Amino acid sequence: MSKNDVAIVIPYYSMNLNYFEMISFRKAIEVFCDRSIYLLVPRRYAEVFSEEIKNVSVIYIEDKLLDSVKSYNAMMLSISFYEMFKEYRYILLYQLDAYVFEDTLDYYVKLGYDYIGAPWIKGAKYILDNHLELLNVGNGGLSLRNVKKTIDLLSLHIEIDFSQNEDLFFGAANGIELANGEKFCVAPVDEALKFSFDRDARLCFEKNDRKLPMGCHAWYKNDLSFWKKYIEIPNEKCIEQICVTDLDDVLPTANLLYLKYIDKYIKCKKWYLDLKKGKKCYIWGSGIWGNECGWLFQNIHFENYYYLDSDPQKIGKKKRGVKIFEPLGIVESEKEAFYIVAIKKDVKNVEKILVEKGFEKNINYILYLLLITTITDTFALLTGMLVGNHKLTDISPKKTIEGSIGGTLMGTIVATAFYFTVINSSCSLVLLILVTCGLSVVGQIGDLVFSAIKRYYDVKDFSNLIPGHGGILDRFDSLIFVILAFIIIKGII
Repeated sequence: MSKNDVAIVIPYYSMNLNYFEMISFRKAIEVFCDRSIYLLVPRRYAEVFSEEIKNVSVIYIEDKLLDSVKSYNAMMLSISFYEMFKEYRYILLYQLDAYVFEDTLDYYVKLGYDYIGAPWIKGAKYILDNHLELLNVGNGGLSLRNVKKTIDLLSLHIEIDFSQNEDLFFGAANGIELANGEKFCVAPVDEALKFSFDRDARLCFEKNDRKLPMGCHAWYKNDLSFWKKYIEIPNEKCIEQICVTDLDDVLPTANLLYLKYIDKYIKCKKWYLDLKKGKKCYIWGSGIWGNECGWLFQNIHFENYYYLDSDPQKIGKKKRGVKIFEPLGIVESEKEAFYIVAIKKDVKNVEKILVEKGFEKNINYILYLLLITTITDTFALLTGMLVGNHKLTDISPKKTIEGSIGGTLMGTIVATAFYFTVINSSCSLVLLILVTCGLSVVGQIGDLVFSAIKRYYDVKDFSNLIPGHGGILDRFDSLIFVILAFIIIKGII
């Protein structure tokens, strides 16, 4: 039996692997160093992908194939995917939430099964030909697949629902007769237990005579406290930091958070600190994203959270041991709680409901930018009146260098203090001061630009909409520049 009987195939979704994924990836490279390893990388990363690892080849695939669960299922259930590996007898699919303790693949190849993955000890439901089946093997995140027999199976052109996980299809294919008269054979539970664990790791451990399998899947999602005893985590202190979600470009506010991307992490946010102090949180959505969010909370040992779901079949049931409530009644009565919207569809409708109930979005960032411009303008005027002796520019003769410095200094101090105490106390203070100071200067430049426009057209104000104050542009000239600059800086940082 040759090491070339099996190819290791690793879907590589992102250029920014999280801490746990890096542990999984490095372990795969270490354990399977004598085998052929292939990374499936989206083509959009072709120009920036720089991984050069011994015995590792990169296969660039269409971006869409790794962009959603449905498209991934379609790829894994396509003949063309397996034809890429026709020179091998088997492929081991290794998702980056898998982990492997040792390479015993030759043993499983010798057994001759066509598909093997972690068992579903409590069963997994799958609908095939309008019949509900309860399956026991096995999870596809770490799975061994016979290349030729899989191609023969898919060549039967069985009708497939790509919205169901692809591994369920293979579990249900056990015993199906192929065109050559052979049958597709899925490993039994006892052998699958020796191969891998997924859900219910502790129960699997007991059923496997308290022995570890060759590997496992979703180790840091399903039961991290169990796997920590067997998987070396170089810096265990950072687990809690890793498990706090980065809300990407949607900014956390006093009451309303939008959970858009699970795969990015940060050290801390003010809302997270509030949660740790005992503030209640509701996760709107008990699907895939809601489940991921629940995992994050459980791994930072935050227990004061609940699920919301408008699906009548889910209300009253539990997700990860946490009760699911009907949303509208909770939103009406729980005004002080945090709400994380963890759904893919109808986000705008949920936002509308929350906003109608008095929850606010992004208001703290607007206040931060308003503080910069207001404090800068106010103290530039006061400082100029008290100690201003040097004219700043002919565009606005009353403005002084001393006033500009005084306004920038006070605007930076006040706005920085607000941002650090209200929005994010874990950010780099030095960087925050530099950004705030820069925005203060940008605001003054914006004021001068609009003053130059008025001077060019020989008008005092842009309009007379607000008696004694001019028009909208006269009131928000500096703020416009500050908002634009803030958006650009945030995109860069």
